[in-house]
Amino acid sequence: MVKKEIDMLKDLKTAMDTAIRSYVDNGDPESLYDLTTQVCALYGIEIPEIQEAFEALAHNSGLVKREAMTIRSLLNRKLIQDENTYQAGIMPLTLDNLSVCPAAQEVYRSGITKYCGKQYERNVLDDMRLALELLVKQILANGKSLENQKDALGLKLNGYHTELRNLIVKTIDYLCKYQNNYVKHDDRVDPTELDFIIEQTSAIINFLVTVK
Repeated sequence: MVKKEIDMLKDLKTAMDTAIRSYVDNGDPESLYDLTTQVCALYGIEIPEIQEAFEALAHNSGLVKREAMTIRSLLNRKLIQDENTYQAGIMPLTLDNLSVCPAAQEVYRSGITKYCGKQYERNVLDDMRLALELLVKQILANGKSLENQKDALGLKLNGYHTELRNLIVKTIDYLCKYQNNYVKHDDRVDPTELDFIIEQTSAIINFLVTVK
């Protein structure tokens, strides 16, 4: 969840408030229909309850206000959840930074969603690793797996202090080993280690997005 998406949610919620008040005042549902159609197109798949409320509204004009209020409440709930996610720490910063690599950003976004749902520990780390791999592939302009990028990445980081260069390459090496030993081939993710692995992966991503 990036800041502009939170702002869009806020604008939609405000527009819903205005449209509902307008409908109550003048009984004209046109703007409310248009707005709920837009909300459904944006969030109907992600939030099935919005799709259900919209269908009820569309098929029964007598339910316009009630279902619009339901959709407005669902939007508000999503806004609160997304604002909490945005404040969660290093992940929202990393998601914003990954705008330089849309493919990696989308995978990282998937990891955040799973993490905030407090489930799929293995899948969260799969997404974090893949986001890092996609970013490194873009930086190095090749299609190699993350495990096979150490030499090329070390060369790419020439000009940085040796200790920092080695720290980056070694950290990626250990992240790959952790992934292979406990995530990829054997789902033995320790929930107490999850945050640390996410933070280390995110820290590497945030440094690498600055590499020209």
